[in-house]
Amino acid sequence: MARATSSAAAAKRAPRSAPAAKSARPELAVVTHRRRITPTMVVAMLLAAAVAFGALSVQISLIHRQQRLDAVRTEITELQQSNKELRQKESRLQAPSEILRIARDELGMVESKPPELVTPAVETVGAVDPAVASGSSTTPESSDGASAADG
Repeated sequence: MARATSSAAAAKRAPRSAPAAKSARPELAVVTHRRRITPTMVVAMLLAAAVAFGALSVQISLIHRQQRLDAVRTEITELQQSNKELRQKESRLQAPSEILRIARDELGMVESKPPELVTPAVETVGAVDPAVASGSSTTPESSDGASAADG
C-alpha cells in the first residue's frame, strides 16, 4: 500500500515535459532579504557607542593630564636650574673680594686711611704755682689740711 500511495503522488505530479512545463512556471528571481532592525539591535548599538564614547573620553582625559604633568615637570626643571644659578651667584657675592668690588664700583665707597696713634699734647691751662708743683707749700690753706688743688 505504501507503494500505491507513492505512485498516486507521482501521478499527481506533472509529467516532465520539457518546453511546455517551463512556460507554465513563473520565472524565479533572487530576492534580497531585508533585515529588520530589532529593538535589541538598537540597544546593543547604543551600548557599543556609549562604551566607545566613554573609552574615548578617558583617553582624552589621560592625554590632557599627561600634558599637564609634562608642563609641571618642565617648570620644575627650569626652577631647579634657576635655583642652582642663584646659589652660585650667592656664593660669588659672599666672597670678600666681590664685596669690596661692589662697595668701590657700585656704591662709590673708598678705603679708609690706616689708623694712626695720636698722643695728646700736654698743655697747661692757667698759671702754675711753683710751690704747689714742688710739693712744699707754705700757705695758710695747707695748714688746715686742705690742699690748694682741692679748692
